[in-house]
Amino acid sequence: MQQEMEYIYEMYRQGNIMTAAEKLYISQPALSMSIRKVEKELGMPLFDRSSRPMRLTEAGKIYIESVEKMRWLEREMEDRLAGLSELKSGVLRIGGSHYINTVILACVLTKFHQRYPGVRVELVEESSAALAEMLRRHQIDLTLSCNEMFMQEFTKYPAFCDHVLIAVPAGDPVNQKAADHMLSAADIIAGKHLSAHSVAVSPGVFENLSFILLEPGNNLYARAKQMFSDAGVDPQVALSLSQLSTAYHMAAAGFAATLTCDRMVTSPDVPLCFYLPDSPLSERTFHFITPSGSYVTHAAQELIRLFREDYAVPEVGGE
Repeated sequence: MQQEMEYIYEMYRQGNIMTAAEKLYISQPALSMSIRKVEKELGMPLFDRSSRPMRLTEAGKIYIESVEKMRWLEREMEDRLAGLSELKSGVLRIGGSHYINTVILACVLTKFHQRYPGVRVELVEESSAALAEMLRRHQIDLTLSCNEMFMQEFTKYPAFCDHVLIAVPAGDPVNQKAADHMLSAADIIAGKHLSAHSVAVSPGVFENLSFILLEPGNNLYARAKQMFSDAGVDPQVALSLSQLSTAYHMAAAGFAATLTCDRMVTSPDVPLCFYLPDSPLSERTFHFITPSGSYVTHAAQELIRLFREDYAVPEVGGE
């Protein structure tokens, strides 16, 4: 890629000339001169210098989109060549929430790294909305999602299911009221919430509780709001967080109730009582998502294959 393109792309990523120059190991005047040179050749500015951080102009957006396409073509070429050497080199860029990266992918990523130590793995933790934009721009190779609207514009591959649970601190009196529906952490680990004998409960039972909810942009936030709305409840929000694992541990510490999922429950000693919501939204089906109609890197294909070995997912093509 031409040097000026690299300079402008780094300027776009950092949003200010000082940080971009540091990342590029050049002086600020040299970077500014290079950018202005390109702008002069194009006959229009690429950055709105009146804003902080600097934003792209309409011309700048077109320029960056073109640069990203070129970067992806270079990446595809490198990946195809790496494929010929049986993944002895290359990069695998994965986007996901903290829950996805640590609870779901940690073991398979370890296996992948042990098998292909020459491939550098990069993990990005962002909201679903941010990951969708990164996927469109080919800034990541794949992510995992259970959002049907999100998946429509991408190619998807079946991955796994989890189940949304209401988690209430063990000392809360509501647990006595809902005792017939209550499940322990050991019950969840044993899969009793998935049996035909498990009794789901209306979220309305917990209308007087304070809740820790995830922030907008997270799938579990939208599901929680819809579940409570369907039950005619407007939940009292004591705390809004960006990560499922933080909400889970805060609930375990007794701060407030929260919505979590069964795969988060790994210790039978956690001081929480669990309830399966009486809602079709309580089951989530996750898919691997890759850019639609684009080349799927060899490393991404291999990660999906290894994941299916561990999770016994049927070997089927993209949907």
